[in-house]
This record gives sequence, structure tokens and C-alpha cells, in this order.
Amino acid sequence: MLEEEGWTPNQTVRWELSGYVQDVAENTVDTAHLWPVHHVGPAEVRGLEQQGHYMHVVLRMTASGAPVEMPDETHEVELDVTVHGLGMVVSSTHVLNADLHTRQRIYPVPIDETKIAIFGVNNTMKMADPAYTKEIDDIFYRAFLVDFPRDFPIWSTKAYVDRPLLAAGDGPIAKYRKWCRQFYEWPAEAQAQAQARPQAAPEPEGLIGRLTRVARKLRDMAQKPAAAQTHGRADGRPADDDEQELVAPKPQHTEAPAAQHGRFASVESYFDTIEARFDREAAGDLEAVFQWVLTGDHGREHFVEIRGGRAQSNAGHHPAPTLTIEMSAADYLMMINGELNGARAFSTGRGKLRGPVRLAMKMQRLFPLERAV
Repeated sequence: MLEEEGWTPNQTVRWELSGYVQDVAENTVDTAHLWPVHHVGPAEVRGLEQQGHYMHVVLRMTASGAPVEMPDETHEVELDVTVHGLGMVVSSTHVLNADLHTRQRIYPVPIDETKIAIFGVNNTMKMADPAYTKEIDDIFYRAFLVDFPRDFPIWSTKAYVDRPLLAAGDGPIAKYRKWCRQFYEWPAEAQAQAQARPQAAPEPEGLIGRLTRVARKLRDMAQKPAAAQTHGRADGRPADDDEQELVAPKPQHTEAPAAQHGRFASVESYFDTIEARFDREAAGDLEAVFQWVLTGDHGREHFVEIRGGRAQSNAGHHPAPTLTIEMSAADYLMMINGELNGARAFSTGRGKLRGPVRLAMKMQRLFPLERAV
């Protein structure tokens, strides 16, 4: 597969599992599964477009940074997914608060009647700092290898239900499944049976019948408000599932992070208090050297060595730092005062990291900015 300009080289993987190709893209519209399976917070379908073999879905969600080795971070994420038939899914992820772009291309292929192979390709959009780009690309690829297969046990144990009950919070699964019908060739006998099928099956008797009617009533109560709010006819009446209009994706605007009250008057005050703010419990048995190279007005070099549950702060340059942060003193002051998002600063080239990104993210716990000294 050819590499694309502006993106990192392809990182590929192949899985083989029980399931059907239709299940793979259904993940895109099955918003209810995101929290229990992928630990993603509230997800909202911002746009859905279906034209012929093409489907386009836009989701906005809040996600923990744990899958990408940033457990102390919470990210606002926009997921832009295009589906071409049942054999190609392109999932583009924009981490809004950090301005990071990653993409996974997923190609499910049937092997036999019950098994599929999935080919996955991971890329990250190149940023100003090649070393930072490589680090982030590897993090996203490792997350892809761990997070995507969490759906495999579900796909391998799904059972066919002719008319499944869906709740309002399940997402536009019904629209997706109706769109999928175009990719199947139905024998004439099956079409005739479907046309001859009664519109409604006889109501079961006894306790089962009463439970069925209660379940249907609860489903209708849950779905009616959602339908009235999200889909409707021109006269304001709620639309049936068959006539719901396609909703084009809406343009998104990323808001800049709100500025917080300054904690530090200068970078000098930050380094003067860094030993007192050190959290031994967060450090555990960590041994590392953090090096700062700050340029411009009030620029300085400084390092902190963590060893044996203690932090020793020194002015100057360490010969073998574990992590080096390069940035202007003015930008670093903005960052520690909450006026500049750190991940965004490094992704846009306003700062450079030399060393593990996950260690840089741990600094918030090692040297809490809000700790009184």
C-alpha cells in the first residue's frame, strides 16, 4: 500500500476472527457500546450521510487518555468515518484539544461463511517535530492494536435476530442496516417469502405476552422524544424510520482552552518551588532526569533528577537527560499557567520533546502545579 504525503509511514496489522464484514462498520453508528467496551464518554452523532455505496458519519465524544498512554488527560475527540461498501472503513480521529490527527484504514474480508480477516493500517499526520511525530504515531498504533480488538468477542458471539429491539441510545443502527441491504443478493424465493410475511406476528399469550408488550411500550417511550428532536417532517411531525432524512455533517469549530488564573509570576518561581511540589507517591520507584531548555527573555537551562523517591533541582545542563523540553520561556510560562495546551504546543511546533511522551504527561502528577508551597 502506497504511503501518503503528509502522513507517517504505514503501520499494518492483520487479524482473523469469527464474524461478518457488516459488523465492522456497524461499530461506527453503535454509540451505546463505546462506554462499556472502549471507555469513551458521551458520544454524539453530529452527521450521517448515505449515498449509494458511500456512508459518512461524524461523531463527537469525550475520551480518556488512558488508551493512548496519557491516563491523566481527558480529550475532546471528533471521529470522521467514511465507509465504502462493506469492505473499507476510513476512521479519521482529530484530538481537538491537542490538535493531533490520526487515521486507521480498516479492510474486512470474508474468509468463509463465519470467518473474516481484517487488515488495518495506522497513520498519523506529520507535525513540525519529526521526533514528536514518531512518538505519537507509535502511541496511536499501540492503542489501535489494543483497543480495536475489544470488539472481537462481541462480533464472534452475535446472533441473528430478525426484528431486534433497539433503544433510543443505540445510535442510528437501523439506518445503517437498511443501507447494508443493497450489498446482498436475495434469492427470488426469499423475496417472495418476505413479501408474503404478515406485517405483525401474533401476540404471545400469558406472562410472555405481557412482558413483550411492556418492553415494546418502554421502547416506544424512549424512542419517541429522540425521534421528535433529531428527525422530523417539514410539518414538525416525527418521521418514521423509513423516511428519516439524511443529516449532512455539520462544520465543527474548536474552541481555544479557557485561560486560568496565573499560578506563577515567572519561570523562576516555577523552578524555585519544584522540589517542594514534588509528589513522592506519584513517582514511586521512578528514576529519571527532566531537562528544560528555555529560550528568549528569561530563558534558562534547568534539570531535575528523580531518584530514590527524591527530586533534586539544579540549574544548568545534564549530560544524559531522560526527557528534554525545549520551548521559549514565554510559552512555557503560559503552559504552566494553563493558558497554552501542552500537547497542542508540541504538535504545532511551539515546543519540542526529546524522550518519552508518556513521561512528559506524567509531569502533572510528579510536580502538581496547584500544590501549595
